[in-house]
Amino acid sequence: MERTWRAWAIGPYGYLVFFAWAIVLAALTDGPRLVVVLLVAFFFWRVAGGRWQELGRAQLWFLLTSPVVLSSIFIGEKDIILGRMAVSSAGFWIGLWMALRMIVVVMAVGVLTQAVSIATLARLFEGWGLGGLGFALGLSVNLLPTMRRTVEDTWSALRLRGGLRQERWRALRLFLVTVTVNALRHGDMVVEAAESRGFSATPRQGKTIGWQSGDLALTCVLAVASAMLLAV
Repeated sequence: MERTWRAWAIGPYGYLVFFAWAIVLAALTDGPRLVVVLLVAFFFWRVAGGRWQELGRAQLWFLLTSPVVLSSIFIGEKDIILGRMAVSSAGFWIGLWMALRMIVVVMAVGVLTQAVSIATLARLFEGWGLGGLGFALGLSVNLLPTMRRTVEDTWSALRLRGGLRQERWRALRLFLVTVTVNALRHGDMVVEAAESRGFSATPRQGKTIGWQSGDLALTCVLAVASAMLLAV
C-alpha cells in the first residue's frame, strides 16, 4: 500500500504545473470560478504545510483589504451610502476579485517554495539545458518568504522606535534601503553556499528528474478543471 502511494505521489513537475495553473486561472477567472481556484489553491497550500498563523498576519490582511477599500472609493458610480461616505458596489466587487487573486498567488508561491527546493528547480531546468535559469528562478521564488520576514521585522522596528512619527520620508527611505540590502545579502549568501558545494550553471551529465505518475494525473485533472472553469 505504501509503495503504491509513493508511486502516485506528486513530484516537482506536478507542483510546477499547479503553480502555473493557479497563476493563469487566477488571471482568467472571476466570480464563483475564482472562488473554486482559491479553494484548490488553499487545499494544496495546506497539503504543502501551510500554517494558519500565516493567514492571520495583519500585514497580509492590510494588503488584501487595500484594493477592496480603494476600488470601492475611486472606481465606479457611488451607489451605496455608508454613513457619511458614498461607495461603489461595482468598485467593491472589482477590488474583491483583485484581493482573491492576490491570495491565490500568495498560496501558489507558498506551495512552490515549501514543496520544491532551489536545488530541485535547478536540476529540473538543467535537464532542459537551462541550469543557470533554474537556479535563478529557484532563488527568486524562495527569496520571497525571506523578503516578507525582512519587511515585517524592519517595519516593526521602525514603528516601535518611533521612526514613523517624525521624518517619515527619511524613515521610508531607510526602510527601502534595509529591505533591499538584506535581500541582496541573502541572495549573495545562497550563491556563495551553492558555489562552495560545487554548483555550476553549465549543464552536467547526470540523473535528471522525470515525471511521476502523480504529476501526470495531476496535470490531467487540472487540465479538465481548466476546461470546465473557462467554459462556464
